[in-house]
Amino acid sequence: MEKTMSLHPLQILLLEKIPPRLRHLLLPVFEAAGDRVQEIRICQDKPILVQTAAGELYVSPAGPTDRLEEAVIADAGTVKELLDAVTSSSVYALQDAMKEGYVPLPGGHRVGLCGEARTEGGRVAGFRHVTGFNIRLNRDLSGVARPVLRRLVRPDGGIWSTLVVSPPGAGKTTLLRDLIRTLSRGAPEYGLKPQRVGVADERGELAGAFRGVAQNDLGPRADVIDRCPKRFALAMLVRTMSPDVVVTDEIGHPEDAEAALDAVTAGVALVCSAHGATLADVKRRPSLRPLLEHEVFQRVVVLSKREGPGTVERVVPCGGAA
Repeated sequence: MEKTMSLHPLQILLLEKIPPRLRHLLLPVFEAAGDRVQEIRICQDKPILVQTAAGELYVSPAGPTDRLEEAVIADAGTVKELLDAVTSSSVYALQDAMKEGYVPLPGGHRVGLCGEARTEGGRVAGFRHVTGFNIRLNRDLSGVARPVLRRLVRPDGGIWSTLVVSPPGAGKTTLLRDLIRTLSRGAPEYGLKPQRVGVADERGELAGAFRGVAQNDLGPRADVIDRCPKRFALAMLVRTMSPDVVVTDEIGHPEDAEAALDAVTAGVALVCSAHGATLADVKRRPSLRPLLEHEVFQRVVVLSKREGPGTVERVVPCGGAA
């Protein structure tokens, strides 16, 4: 691909996967915005929209623009070309992922889908017609965990069980990914010993695995179970991989919370996340109540987008830990 020397390898992997017509339109956006690109929205009969860390941009034939009247409108042909490209022209081969509303790509990127769903027996079985995409870019940033790490390390060199609370798009997955990497390597300057880390990566966002191979660097001691429901993956990791800590994203269902509680009961530290703008939001969620009532977490990290994604609002001691 021409003119990509300045792009991150993960961005190149994404551009190589999408159709040439879209690639030609998006290349100037990546060259202008660099690693600030977070999402690309492509929906039929709507303007192509790029979300960056600095705000939204439209895509025009001349490059990124903030003028709606200059934006390229995605037509039915663009949508079909993109669907064929991200599914390798084999929609049925990816039905399991499409049941969840997304398709994984090389590089750990993920394509959210919308349109007319197909149901069987009251359950989502895939899509009959796909009319829109939200391409979420994997941005593997190092060092984002450093501002909170000192507050999370136990006196014995391990990690306190920690809940990361964050609204969508505020950087919780990026923080978890860097925590995994740091735990796996250790950080002597913070008193953190290297940890064996079990990663239950149900949606494939932490390891960014493609066909079972992690695209993100999670360090030398991270063991990943990919695309497996948390309630099974957590139990398997504790039973077979002898982790010091288990990490998972987006605890949201009672079965997830029960599996996480079982892991902690087995003597393993837990690091996980939950959607919410505040700790009070999380306390109102019935699915998380068992973990909170049993005082599983000794630390809660609250993130926001106030000064951009990843803004650390608070690190709260709880569960009786100093």
